[in-house]
Parts: sequence; C-alpha cells; structure tokens
Amino acid sequence: MRLVMLQNARSLDDLSPLKSVGLHKLSGDRKEQWAMTINGPWRLCFRFEAGHAYDVEIVDYH
Repeated sequence: MRLVMLQNARSLDDLSPLKSVGLHKLSGDRKEQWAMTINGPWRLCFRFEAGHAYDVEIVDYH
C-alpha cells in the first residue's frame, strides 16, 4: 500500500497529511532521503525529486 501511495504522489505534500505513514526526512548518511514507516523497525526509504521517487528501498536502518 505504501508503494502505491508513493507512486501516486506528485509531491511530498501528497504524503505528509497522512500521519499514519510517518513521513520524515533522514539525516547522516541518508540526508538526501525521506522515510515512511511500514511496521516495527522497517521503513520505506527514498529520494524524491521532480514529482518522482527514486532509489526506493525497504530497510531496517536503526
């Protein structure tokens, strides 16, 4: 479901009102990325540019 939401988003504003996704900007080695909560420690991480998500991955980065 999160992947479909990400694919349909044209801007981060399309995702941010949905508090259940836990959208947040990352820092450190992942400072150019954003993340959404999947469950537990799992996050959907991605870069977002010009209305498209790139380098999408599911990770436990904690």
